[in-house]
Amino acid sequence: MLRFLMMRILGAIPLLLLLSIVTFAIIQAPPGDYADYIKAMLINQGGVRPDLAEAQAEIYREANGLNDPIIVQYFRWITGIITRFDFGHSLYYNKPVGNVIAERLPPTIA
Repeated sequence: MLRFLMMRILGAIPLLLLLSIVTFAIIQAPPGDYADYIKAMLINQGGVRPDLAEAQAEIYREANGLNDPIIVQYFRWITGIITRFDFGHSLYYNKPVGNVIAERLPPTIA
């Protein structure tokens, strides 16, 4: 029984790695990033000049590592998940994704 359990756990590791790569690729697939969203909101709702909005977007990209190569972004993302349970920030709910998961996991399991 213990051997079976260990084989299942060891077999799940490559699957989880592949799943994380596919998930990250889906997250990165749409054009633009959150900094572009910030820029659009500053221009459309804040009345900020486009050059100033672009400067703010660039500051956000630099502060959050969005200018780094995609592989660096992936390893930073997966390390945050594994070590700190930090999935990032939900744009839809405007709170950490870990909190959104924690709220919805008990009813899902039940």
